[in-house]
Amino acid sequence: MTASTNFSSGTVVTSEWLNAVDANIFEYVINVKNYGAVGDGVTNDTVAIQAALDEAGEVTALRRVVMPAGSYLVNTLYIPAGVTLEGESISETTARTSTKLIQASTGDVIRFIPQVTGGKNYWFGALRRFAIFGDTSAVSGW
Repeated sequence: MTASTNFSSGTVVTSEWLNAVDANIFEYVINVKNYGAVGDGVTNDTVAIQAALDEAGEVTALRRVVMPAGSYLVNTLYIPAGVTLEGESISETTARTSTKLIQASTGDVIRFIPQVTGGKNYWFGALRRFAIFGDTSAVSGW
């Protein structure tokens, strides 16, 4: 459930809504759908997902960006240090039907933005539960 704040006269606040607010505020969870990501495999979701990642990177607490099941067409996503990007895929057998990142153009699908500490670059965070599909002829960095 998304914790919408668009109320009309007579709106009843339920425990389900309050729990959704708790999940978004106290657990620092950001859902890419709240930023306009569609996940239909046709719409380019780069701007929406990047906006969620950027917000997560601006806070001092470790933030988790979740991507519900879907096929997200993206150009390069820049993941700040301290951010976890998490999909809904639970295992290799369900990866093809859960959360997918699909390369929209040439170049990297994901790049990591390091934190500089003591003159050295560090990236910490996590990528969890999704599949990445793209041009394997130019894979690097692993």
